[in-house]
Amino acid sequence: MHAAVSPLPNRASAEQRVMIRLTIEADSMSRVRQAVSTACGESVKFICTQKIPRSTQVQVWLVLAESVAPNVMSATLKAVPYGEIGPVIQQQQNPERKE
Repeated sequence: MHAAVSPLPNRASAEQRVMIRLTIEADSMSRVRQAVSTACGESVKFICTQKIPRSTQVQVWLVLAESVAPNVMSATLKAVPYGEIGPVIQQQQNPERKE
């Protein structure tokens, strides 16, 4: 007799994840969020937004599957007239929680 094997529900993808920092004008935030979400769907997680002191810019950190990083960069470039993309940092596969 053979047991049926199926993927575990809600199991995290084995694909490498990266974090990308974007620096954009604050008034472009909604355009960037919409463009990135449209291009990549749920593959992208907006994790933090921080205003840059004495500036009209914000920094936005995203965590996403490495395979969609080019899509995020392209969508961002199309959504804003100027900004900065980088760095792209690889994330640990299974970070251990410390309590």
